[in-house]
Amino acid sequence: MDCTINAAGAKAYTWLKNNLEVKQAFPTYKIRVTEKKPTSNDPNVLWTSLEIRNVTECDSATYYCKVDNVGKIVQGGGTILTVTRVKEKVKCSINSVLIGVSAAVIALLCISLIVVSLLLQQRKKVCIALQRQFVAYITEKSTESLPLKTKGRHKRREESASSSGQAGKKKKRKVKELPTSSDYVQGARP
Repeated sequence: MDCTINAAGAKAYTWLKNNLEVKQAFPTYKIRVTEKKPTSNDPNVLWTSLEIRNVTECDSATYYCKVDNVGKIVQGGGTILTVTRVKEKVKCSINSVLIGVSAAVIALLCISLIVVSLLLQQRKKVCIALQRQFVAYITEKSTESLPLKTKGRHKRREESASSSGQAGKKKKRKVKELPTSSDYVQGARP
């Protein structure tokens, strides 16, 4: 904003925002506001300007240049500044693109780990089933090659006798032969 004053004599000026000095109206005055020093080749003319950087909606107001010309205060009609927010196209910064790519890679790795773990579980189940089939097959083949065991009391007696050793064997009783009538005849005296 520019301010030009045509008046003779010493001049002091102040910028106002809605009747409040700009230095008081802007909390970040030194960062955002620049007041150009008065310049002019003509001693009767004062020219100055006010520059506001990074304007926001809060900067909307009427700005005045108030001049004190040897006790006589002069001010113009002011400049109305209206700031409205304009929707900007969202630009993806490189950081947000990298974050998105990283998230996609991490998600892909997680899905891959889940798939691999499911496949390993299925493989484990198949291995267990094959082991069971193998054990059943070996058991069947081994029973076919063994002689059949006889069932009954005699077999059990033989097993218990053989398992207990010599001491456990029962002695077979000899059956005494009874003398026959011919034995009596032969042993007679003449």
